[in-house]
Amino acid sequence: MRLLTQIVLHHGATDATLRSGDPEGAALWAAIERNHQRHWAKIVAGYICDYHFGIGPTGVVLAGQPLGMVAFNCGNARLNAVSIAVCFLGNFQVAHRGPP
Repeated sequence: MRLLTQIVLHHGATDATLRSGDPEGAALWAAIERNHQRHWAKIVAGYICDYHFGIGPTGVVLAGQPLGMVAFNCGNARLNAVSIAVCFLGNFQVAHRGPP
């Protein structure tokens, strides 16, 4: 197992689940994975996603990149190498999760 010292939090910057009949975000998560795989799969064998976990609008945890593999999520190779990447689905520039 690689040494993990950081957690990097992201938001998906999309509101595609808000009115799409995908309340837990599973379909959106699958689309994110497909997009990331198209980008990296030819370069990195077995690559799944730029995030290790996704958190859907209802709080469901969605699995992404295995923890033993680096996820290319923050544009900093050193940080990617020692971090777990978590993506909260939603666009928090326009809609907020939780209490105000």
